[in-house]
Amino acid sequence: MKRLALLLLCLVLARIAAAAPPDPASLEFRQHPGRAIPPVAGLRDQDGRSVAIADYLGKGPVIFVLGYYRCPMLCSTLMDAVLERVRGVAVPFQVVAVSIDPSETPADAARKYGYYSGLMNAGGPAPTGPGTAAPDAARLHLLTATPAAIAALTDAVGFPYRRDADTGQYYHPAGFAVLTPEGRISRYFLGLGFSERDVRLALVEASHGKVGGLADRLVLLCSHYDPATGRYNVAAMAMARAAGLGTLVALLSGLFILRRRGRKGSRA
Repeated sequence: MKRLALLLLCLVLARIAAAAPPDPASLEFRQHPGRAIPPVAGLRDQDGRSVAIADYLGKGPVIFVLGYYRCPMLCSTLMDAVLERVRGVAVPFQVVAVSIDPSETPADAARKYGYYSGLMNAGGPAPTGPGTAAPDAARLHLLTATPAAIAALTDAVGFPYRRDADTGQYYHPAGFAVLTPEGRISRYFLGLGFSERDVRLALVEASHGKVGGLADRLVLLCSHYDPATGRYNVAAMAMARAAGLGTLVALLSGLFILRRRGRKGSRA
């Protein structure tokens, strides 16, 4: 009985440890203002063409977003917010998104491109098919990358992430960087609380090659966000943790009772 209780206890502890999300502090942006984005190989756009980061430089500042296209959580919400807020900005700029999931393909990017391209126009989502750009949407580029390219880009931006083995989803922070036309990080925007005015001013500054300071720390974990409610599942997470702790307490109590009975039997 004691061995069985210990085995069950070990299994529960292992399950709780595996299901627990990473420490939020480990998923903060490691901000590197002034750092240059490296010229990596292994990038493809939504049309399947081999591209380079340099293809989008020299045309104005760049809004640089890391995430993934099959994300069911915060990534789409963040991109929606970015594209809606830059819709009326007169400063020439590019929007470059790169997937952190090496299994994603240009087809995954193309499926998102049909919707995202419409958000850059006042008429809403475009009725055209994937890969067809409206005039303003020619500034939008959705890229996929090899593992080596992902590692180099996320390291340069200071973008930590971790894949959950059970769900296949990624833990990562929410936010984006603004690059100068030369490809250096000018500013960071963390979370979703940014305004059209803030983004416009950041693009103007970046267009002149200015580099800002560190943004205030904020961690929004992508895998905890529910776009249906617009809220983080704190209550659900708390309930799951409470249930796990309750099971642990029950097992510990059972183990304690078994030990007491064993002691009484040895005394008798």
